[in-house]
Amino acid sequence: MKSNIFYLLLSFLCLNSLFACNTDKDLMAPDRSPISVSFDNESGVYELKTGRQLTVTPIVANAVNPRYKWVDDRGTTVASGLTLSFSSQTEGVFYFTFCVDADNGSAREEIRIDVLSMVIPTVTLPSEMQTTVGRELTITPAVSTGGDESAAYEWQLDDTAVSSDTVFTFHADKEGSYTLRLTVSNSDGSGSAEMKINVTSGQDLSVSFPRSEIEVLSGRTVSLAPIIRDTIGPTSYEWSIDGRLIADANGTVLEYTPSSPGLSTVSLKVTDSNTSRAASVSVNCLQATEADRYRPATASSSADRVTVYEFMPAPGQFIHQINATTAAEACREAERRLANNQTVSLGAFGGYITVGFDHSVRNISGDYDFAIAGNSFRTSNEPGIVWVMQDENGNGLPDDTWYELRGSETDKPETLYNYSVTYYRPSAAG
Repeated sequence: MKSNIFYLLLSFLCLNSLFACNTDKDLMAPDRSPISVSFDNESGVYELKTGRQLTVTPIVANAVNPRYKWVDDRGTTVASGLTLSFSSQTEGVFYFTFCVDADNGSAREEIRIDVLSMVIPTVTLPSEMQTTVGRELTITPAVSTGGDESAAYEWQLDDTAVSSDTVFTFHADKEGSYTLRLTVSNSDGSGSAEMKINVTSGQDLSVSFPRSEIEVLSGRTVSLAPIIRDTIGPTSYEWSIDGRLIADANGTVLEYTPSSPGLSTVSLKVTDSNTSRAASVSVNCLQATEADRYRPATASSSADRVTVYEFMPAPGQFIHQINATTAAEACREAERRLANNQTVSLGAFGGYITVGFDHSVRNISGDYDFAIAGNSFRTSNEPGIVWVMQDENGNGLPDDTWYELRGSETDKPETLYNYSVTYYRPSAAG
């Protein structure tokens, strides 16, 4: 571990509690993702009209040398491959289980097929989406037609028919709010749904630093990573310190070690095909060293008890475990759960919790310095991103520089950094 640590920020991908492991070694975990099975219908319930045929082909991931079969509710194998084809001349409810057996495990997923004499199409759209002028937005509806492949689609944009395709690609040349409606019809009737699309102006190149001033201990290196948005075409980067250009610095991140205590101004100029933008940040190199800020454990210190400074779960299945109406109440409730060795759910991607110990964490060479326990199972492992911070300015708050710990995905080419996700409240299940 790089330093004596006082704070942890855990930004997890899914449901996690507070404890994992880190040592001074680089731990690159092997890829042992569990077998996953998904369907085009997320609810797992299909409607089918009598006499018609339904074909279901699941998507299977992470299975090594898989073998597939479909079993009905009596335990009889009805298909031995990936795809199930089913039809019935009589009404009823039918259950089938899709089975995957592979060298690295197994998986089972059940679906239900409701066979009806009449199936009126059902249509589900997102309640609202947004985009920018000139950018294409693809709208994929959730539609059930009872296996009727001849069902007709009609898309209307502000009451004007614009397409008869099953998927609609939207773009607008000016700002505004648009109403998009889809009607799907078959011989039994029709169903429809509508949504709002908000179009804003396209954004120009922007550059900014998350904070106006960064403090760093004497002798320590700080990574300066500005937020750069909406670049167009080839882009160049020029860094300078107190007005002096740094010749060999031409990337989006600068590793800067101040030569002496005091203030310095670090600037970045970004130039793309259209324009140039610049931003600056003040770096305050403190007189204190890492050893000066070390807080030894005392007789009353605890390795398990933490103070929760922030708790912000993303939408998730178990976030109701925290029964609170204010941010402060949520932090205290999270503290109570952690003190009782209970999990704290962070929800889906982007959920995070910031906690602090009442003492510095010692850097023990070659050994574990702290642990974070997650809810990993044979078929479910939900890792997170861990950041650490020392109380460099000594004010007892987590307002200094965060350092991200290396993880199993750190050096993978498909790993993305510095991006965001926006959650929209769905209008219906699925």
